[in-house]
Amino acid sequence: MNGCGSSVLQKTVSITNTTGIEDANWLEQFNLYPNPNTGAYTVEITAKPAQEITFTLYNAIGQVVRYESADFKSGTLQQLFNYSDLPGGMYTLGVQSGDQVKYVKVVIQH
Repeated sequence: MNGCGSSVLQKTVSITNTTGIEDANWLEQFNLYPNPNTGAYTVEITAKPAQEITFTLYNAIGQVVRYESADFKSGTLQQLFNYSDLPGGMYTLGVQSGDQVKYVKVVIQH
């Protein structure tokens, strides 16, 4: 307690489970081009095969603006995205396979 009646608690927290935190080691190859773009861009991925891969596009304040999934049984994918209807700005694309995820910035300019 201090003189104003407030109390302060300080603790050290150790995080040992990193599920869902970016870990791009699962990717053998990742390309996103062009970047910046007009809303149309291509993602090329080579990685360990999985049932599916998901793409989540977030705006600058972290809101989900687009979500798509694709078959990833072959372990390779070339996916074209056309989000030219979105306003220009900085976005974050989350690419996820199982509990592994990669985040990359995407700049849309009009």
